[in-house]
Amino acid sequence: EEKVGSHGRGRRGDEVR
Repeated sequence: EEKVGSHGRGRRGDEVR
């Protein structure tokens, strides 16, 4: 599942840096 996070990239960008 690809979710846009803080990074605005692929999967779990908000959690995994």
